[in-house]
Amino acid sequence: MEPNFRKRKDGKLSLIDSTEAVCVKSLNKEWTPPIDPDKVRKQALESVRLKGGNTGNLKHVIGQHTLQFGHFRYVLLS
Repeated sequence: MEPNFRKRKDGKLSLIDSTEAVCVKSLNKEWTPPIDPDKVRKQALESVRLKGGNTGNLKHVIGQHTLQFGHFRYVLLS
C-alpha cells in the first residue's frame, strides 16, 4: 500500500517518460478538465478498501490518489 515511484539503478527517481506516458503522448489528445477533488478522494478510498489497506492511514489514501497534471492527465483505475 505504500506509494511506489520508478527509480533508476542508483536509487534516484526516474524522470524520463514511462512507456504509458509515451503511449498517451502519441495519441495527441486534447486537454481535459481535472476530476473533481471529492471524486478523486472517493476513488482513492475505494481503491484502498479493494486492496485491503487501512482507509484511516493517510499515506495509504494519498498513495491511491489519481495524479492529474500536464499533457499526461488521465485516470488510473488500478
